[in-house]
Amino acid sequence: MQAPASERDIASDAALESLLEQAPDDYARVELLVSRARQLQRQQPQQAAVYAQRALELSQRSAYPKGIADAALILGYADYADENYDRAIENIEHALTTYQKLGDRNEAARAATALAGSYFKLGRYDKALLHLNTALTLRQEAGDKKLTASVHTNIASTYQAIGQLDLALDHYLKALELQEAVGDHYGVAITANNIGSVYYQLGHYETALHYTEQALSWLTHQGRQDEVLVTLGNLGRIYLKLGRPDDALTHLSHALHQAHQLGSDYHVATTIYLIGQAHHHRGDYPTALSHMAMALALFRRINADSDVLDVLSSIARCYRDSTTPKRSLRYYKQAIEIARQIQSNLVEAELCEEVSCILEQMGHFQTALAFYRRGTELRRKVLAEDTEKLVSVMEIRHRIERDAREKEIYRLRNVELANAL
Repeated sequence: MQAPASERDIASDAALESLLEQAPDDYARVELLVSRARQLQRQQPQQAAVYAQRALELSQRSAYPKGIADAALILGYADYADENYDRAIENIEHALTTYQKLGDRNEAARAATALAGSYFKLGRYDKALLHLNTALTLRQEAGDKKLTASVHTNIASTYQAIGQLDLALDHYLKALELQEAVGDHYGVAITANNIGSVYYQLGHYETALHYTEQALSWLTHQGRQDEVLVTLGNLGRIYLKLGRPDDALTHLSHALHQAHQLGSDYHVATTIYLIGQAHHHRGDYPTALSHMAMALALFRRINADSDVLDVLSSIARCYRDSTTPKRSLRYYKQAIEIARQIQSNLVEAELCEEVSCILEQMGHFQTALAFYRRGTELRRKVLAEDTEKLVSVMEIRHRIERDAREKEIYRLRNVELANAL
């Protein structure tokens, strides 16, 4: 029997073609193509898709189910990277169904998690949770605590995205417990950061500070500079909410130095923006506006539309608070336009309401009323959309809990039967 080729052996396209010619059959060729595609799927997803497509065609010709599933999953990853989420779902569902038929729990769990990711991107949080529950069951049955923790984290982030913060916290804490049990220090740090973000959203800033400082300590000790940078930014935000802008500036100055060292334009822009917010909190409007203008230029250069929206909104509020309402309105107008372009209805509603208040103070009552009505209309739309999503998620939760109860009843009956025998 021929020994499998190592990853180093097929690390180049020319070497791969040579090995494909030497392979004894199509099954071996499929494995070579799949192995090369997996090497490429993170950095070069489209090139990985080329090899996966060849593997898929060979597998179909040879009636090789595992090869079909492996290739379909890689194609799904490539579609995801290309933001073609509908096609990603089609390919990954094919892979998942095949893995389940083959009884390959590990790959089925991977496929279910990937499928959930595509549904998440489409805003189908109910479907995302359904597939994550499938992945969770498979990981728990396999007894892999580290991967089970990873699924809990994904479930938590899904609940967090729809504002179900109590459920998000529950799953983050389950993930944390498992990560501590297996000594996954990096996972513990990331999860602590996530828990801090939930408490931040809940308005429990002291608790958020506690978890985020723990995360910073662990990440610094492990030398994870990119995550340290993000965590310093999180601490800056928390200190601003606590009314401690000087402490925020201390952490943000460290973050800015680190962002420059890493050469990350996005993180440089984000940190400069947060420094601007800190100066706004201190009442130093000229310094705040100077930093925000720098951040705005950087975000525009890298086409970060949602961040451009945040900065424009903050500049508008800074001018508002410095009692220059006319200039404030110019930036509000730009922010509202971008909010419409990216369909950020809630942000647009908030901006319209703020503009309404400014116009009312200026004596422009009719225009103020128009903006107020627009804000109210948008809030109703957001509420309707959120309600629809929440109902779908609640239905899925009910289904998951019902299935879990039925499974436990079945298990207990089998135990009783075994004891009786």
